[in-house]
Amino acid sequence: MRTGHRSPRLPTGLLTAVLVALATLLAAPASAGEVAPDAQEVVREIVFPVAGPNTYSDTFGACRSGCSRTHEGTDIMAAKLIPLVAARDATVTGLKDTATPDGSQGNYVMLRDAQGWEYWYIHVNNDSPGTDDGANPKDWMFGPGITRGAKVKAGQLVGFVGDSGNAERTAPHLHFEIHKPDRTVINPYKSLRAATRLASPLVVTGTVSPQEAFVRALHEDFLGRPATDVEVAGRLAELAAGRSRADIVRGFAGSDQWIQALIDGYYRSTLGREADAGGRAHWIKVIRAGTAPATVAADFYASDEYHRRVGGTDPAWIADLYEELLHRVPDAGGASYWVGQLTAGVPRRDAALAFYQSLESRQTRVTGLYQTLLGRDPDRPGRDHWAAQLADGHDLRLSVNLATSDEYHARAAGRAAR
Repeated sequence: MRTGHRSPRLPTGLLTAVLVALATLLAAPASAGEVAPDAQEVVREIVFPVAGPNTYSDTFGACRSGCSRTHEGTDIMAAKLIPLVAARDATVTGLKDTATPDGSQGNYVMLRDAQGWEYWYIHVNNDSPGTDDGANPKDWMFGPGITRGAKVKAGQLVGFVGDSGNAERTAPHLHFEIHKPDRTVINPYKSLRAATRLASPLVVTGTVSPQEAFVRALHEDFLGRPATDVEVAGRLAELAAGRSRADIVRGFAGSDQWIQALIDGYYRSTLGREADAGGRAHWIKVIRAGTAPATVAADFYASDEYHRRVGGTDPAWIADLYEELLHRVPDAGGASYWVGQLTAGVPRRDAALAFYQSLESRQTRVTGLYQTLLGRDPDRPGRDHWAAQLADGHDLRLSVNLATSDEYHARAAGRAAR
């Protein structure tokens, strides 16, 4: 046995360390909602601010007003009155509703998210529907409840495309800017290219809906981390458009994020360390090629690194497999048999896979998935049925089945209410 060994745990199946503790499956992102592809660029995770047909190009830094100034945003060309939606969960920090017909003043709204990033929406509509009258109709400038200090959710209606201000002599469009917390303006083009798009604004009720609770539970259970506001908005939009819960779950279960979570979980729970970049890339490629996750798990248990970590001898390794995968001490005959098999030349990988895919281990994994996703043990017929189904090493089938059930949906709503 390993010196200072942690207490027995469920084996790493398709939800990996979720079976032990969801919070340890993935490390928290270094900066929520932001990734840096290289040293020169910042890509902010956002909902695309225009919910309808549009065109745009990268004009950041272009000459404006005879080159007396440079362009500090992206112009998103769209028809008047197409909805504008919040890029993030945010607070309305700036708002102007005094646009004039001559273009000397325009309407705008500014949002600030929890990390201090700001999103500026300029040239908000000032015309009556079907006109260019500059009448500044109250109902066609901003969304309901959009006032200074109001809280908005990602995807919520904040206004309408228009041509107010110095856009009176151009085609209707949204001038969209992103500002860092230090007020530095960044080029929003790459963020827009990567943004989550909505076909229409989300309906915001002020409470956590059952659908939102379901989406948040999936992130916790399948990715081991909370959903971002942008991810919630995207999934809610898919559900509102008629995508089924089963489709949403399968999308999670086959996503690059999930595969990375799976591999990272294997590294942490077997080798006790973070994945190196090369190793992670290798195993992601193996999973993508169709190798069953159970086979990959067996490779981790059979590795020289794991063998050394649990004592470096075959008897110690076999004893550890009994504890880790079967949750019991080895019987003398069983331990002697497996040590003899290794001595006779049976590869460790074959032995590890035999343990991992034994009926005993599969029953344990079924119980673990029921406990994690439904908060209860399976009935015996259900356990035995799914243990048989897991014989091909694809535990994901059970994960998807449980997560699409009405029972899971109802439990997610209960979790959100606590």
